[in-house]
Amino acid sequence: AFTDELPAGTVISDRYRVLGTLGRGSFAVVYEVEDEGLEGAVLALKLLSENAPGADAAESLRREFDVARRVSHPNVVRAYDSGTFGDRPWVTFDAVRGLSLQDWIVNQGTLPVGPESLSLLAGGARAIEAFHAAGMVHRDIKPGNLLLDESTGLLKLIDFGVALLP
Repeated sequence: AFTDELPAGTVISDRYRVLGTLGRGSFAVVYEVEDEGLEGAVLALKLLSENAPGADAAESLRREFDVARRVSHPNVVRAYDSGTFGDRPWVTFDAVRGLSLQDWIVNQGTLPVGPESLSLLAGGARAIEAFHAAGMVHRDIKPGNLLLDESTGLLKLIDFGVALLP
């Protein structure tokens, strides 16, 4: 459990106001933030936890930002900004509303057989293709790293911390 979770209203880098928590990973917390510099756009801000395992976790977050900036594709979550909050690095991404494919399978069962599921999964394949076209390998493709964006209906690839760069 994270003891360093930020309360709603906290402002990061004089720009990002925390609205709430979207999720927690093994070494970071992802917040929903309002970007006061972009007329209130809502983004996801991934902040390294105070008890993250040292330089490796910080390097993984920096790699995630670098990778996301190199791949521009509708099925890949986009990164916007990075910085530090105290001595903790952070990165902002598109805020994707919806379930991960893993959560969908746990809650709904398998995807229904048919053209809609095929189209959805083809989007995931196109995201992987975009990585390869940029000379990179994601290296962590799994249902938990594919989000079903409820506003667009697209499958979005996330979590680039272990990607292999050229």
